[in-house]
Amino acid sequence: MHAPVWRSQGPRSAPLLLGPSLHACCDRSTRRARHRSLRQLHPASRPTARLAYSNGGSSSSTATSSSSGSSSHEASSSASAQYGVFVCSGSPLVAEALAHSGVDWLCLDTQHGAVGYGELLRLLQATCSAPRRPQTIVRVGGPSDRFGIQQALDQGADGVMVPLVNTVAEAVEAVSYCRYPPQGCRSLVAPSRAILVQVPSPPTASHGTQHGRLNGLPRLRLSDPCHTTLPLVLVLVLLVGAGAGAAGWCWCWCCWLVLVLVLLEGVGGAALGRYLQSANSRVQVWLQVESLQCLESLDAMLDAVAPLGGVDCLFVGPADLAVSMGLLGGPGPLSPTATQQPSLQQHKQLQPPAGSSSSASSSGSSGAAATPPDLAAALAGPEMAAVHERVIATCRERGVAPGCFCVGPARAKELAEMGYTRVGFDTDLGMLINSATAAIKAL
Repeated sequence: MHAPVWRSQGPRSAPLLLGPSLHACCDRSTRRARHRSLRQLHPASRPTARLAYSNGGSSSSTATSSSSGSSSHEASSSASAQYGVFVCSGSPLVAEALAHSGVDWLCLDTQHGAVGYGELLRLLQATCSAPRRPQTIVRVGGPSDRFGIQQALDQGADGVMVPLVNTVAEAVEAVSYCRYPPQGCRSLVAPSRAILVQVPSPPTASHGTQHGRLNGLPRLRLSDPCHTTLPLVLVLVLLVGAGAGAAGWCWCWCCWLVLVLVLLEGVGGAALGRYLQSANSRVQVWLQVESLQCLESLDAMLDAVAPLGGVDCLFVGPADLAVSMGLLGGPGPLSPTATQQPSLQQHKQLQPPAGSSSSASSSGSSGAAATPPDLAAALAGPEMAAVHERVIATCRERGVAPGCFCVGPARAKELAEMGYTRVGFDTDLGMLINSATAAIKAL
């Protein structure tokens, strides 16, 4: 038996019966136990087991294997799905709270939400405080919104969601704005917030010296051309501008500021090089499927954008797609009032099976004006079920993540069981209104 360890609290303290080395072991074991208890209290600090798609279509992380092999396909599909919320309020406080809720991704909506480019930066900064930061996707104005795509990516968003994509040319245009040459035509700026927050950490050297830093201070690297040529040019500009009066001195101070930024780790030439090495493969490009024209062109779109790096997700907008198909009583190939059939053979795949009743095709033959079906009934009809099957099958064949929007966790689970791996289950304003309404009714 080991000798007891005791310490008297009285004035006559007895000597401790353990040596310094044993005390160090006890301290290490105590720290390990405390670390294990903290990890149990905070499971979010452990790596997630959900599926994450890469640009090449292969998953970068796989779900942990279950001890029992009897789990159903629906359960595995639901577990591999990543759930997100659309932020429409433009409130950094709401975005920060949602980032701490455990969602996998947040879509900052600049298309329909109250999110301008001034609010976008604050929203992106607010989401970084969560221990497990969700992926940030910015929905821009459309495929030709080059300025919006540039702003979102330069401010550090993980990717963009592009709506209103109907043709192959629009898909190519949107993807080209997301990637640097030679794959695309994205414009480069440095320094930028994207470089500061997305550059991989440099390798740690021995004796506590980090690449380019010594005890936390920047260090000049003669191997970096940006750290040798640029400072000399700036010093020359300083000497020339010194004799130009007040304007010259102002210009000199600006040059010195640029010099300081270049020498700091994270915004120097080496950091820019590391950023460019992985920028094109890191950016997430989500294209929305919101029209029948887009649905018919999915294969052609994916073929056209493949040389540009491809897309990561095809995200279905079911409401707009239902309107495009005529399921809500408006004009469309599946509208009850349509006078002609679709021109393409692919429309036949969207027709409901024989003998099934659809909310959109339930108009009587007596000629009386039928009541337009509501949105929920249209989205639950067999026509939209055929759309979901087609999108999921195309995504699986091409190695792209299928995504869809819905309202409520019950429908989100249903979509995940269908095979969707990116499911947006509500908006921040929608959850706020529904929660307040339910509370009022309960009072």
